[in-house]
Amino acid sequence: MNRPLESALLDAIADDATIDAAYAWLCQQRRRYPANADIWHLRFHWQSRRPELIAQLRSGDYQFSPQQRLLSANGKPIHLWCAEDALVQKAMAMVLGSALPVSPRCTHVKARVA
Repeated sequence: MNRPLESALLDAIADDATIDAAYAWLCQQRRRYPANADIWHLRFHWQSRRPELIAQLRSGDYQFSPQQRLLSANGKPIHLWCAEDALVQKAMAMVLGSALPVSPRCTHVKARVA
């Protein structure tokens, strides 16, 4: 990838406003998760974890964790990203969604009608 473009994208993903918006989205999405879910750990430690996460993103050192396999209430398995990975993915989607063109063949994109 073009180094200046890669750096600009990483800076946009790690931007304070982007991270804060992704964090707010994540808190809203997982507000009804059980007490032992990792979202509550992230929220409790957010003030100290936020600058560390931003530094990892800017340096390109952030690494995703494996998905967790959980059983839903009806016994079916679901795969879930950890809270921090979901936050980073949301930040990436926010930045890349406005930076990259969307193919007309994509029907799963928000506000796109099939």
